[in-house]
Amino acid sequence: MLTNTGRFIDRNPGIIPAGKLFNVSGETSGDCLQIPQRSARPETIRKFRGTTQPQAGKERVFYGRANDPDFASRIAHGVSTKSSLIAGDLVNPSRKSLFSQRMLDKKEGLYASRKNGPLGSCHEQRPGLPNGVGPTDLMLEFRLSKMVSAGEMVNPAKTATQVNDESLEGKNFTKLAIMTLMLVKWLIGSTTGEGYQKRASLA
Repeated sequence: MLTNTGRFIDRNPGIIPAGKLFNVSGETSGDCLQIPQRSARPETIRKFRGTTQPQAGKERVFYGRANDPDFASRIAHGVSTKSSLIAGDLVNPSRKSLFSQRMLDKKEGLYASRKNGPLGSCHEQRPGLPNGVGPTDLMLEFRLSKMVSAGEMVNPAKTATQVNDESLEGKNFTKLAIMTLMLVKWLIGSTTGEGYQKRASLA
């Protein structure tokens, strides 16, 4: 220590005691703000840190292939393609001649959508149907008779007494179903031994 020299034992000689000192090199604020230059890491350690803590802007590379040659940057993936159609030809195709249009109509005349029918009716659909079946000869549906309207289903014409009686009947059926289910579970447990264990634990 700088004061009381010889009276006390300095157990930390490497630490400068508190207080303001002058003309001390290496302990000024400028020296504290300077970042010391770190020594370069060995290549063996650098490849392991590149797997867990890569440097800023660097790719994360597994340490097993850190020293492998870089083939990926020289390989081009995919196939070489060339344009087959031009967008201008698709948007604004060239005009066809009258002969080309007649040939196209003849080739597409087999389709039913290209056939014309009388005014106000569809084209002839009989060629696409089975033999003996016409578009108006056979009906493949059945008629439904109107039984109850939607209003009667939502709000039936019943008195409050009838509604109360029906709810009581359903309540009794619910109780009976629950009791039957509990009885079945108890019987299954007694046959497998679980019911006996439960009764023994309760006793």
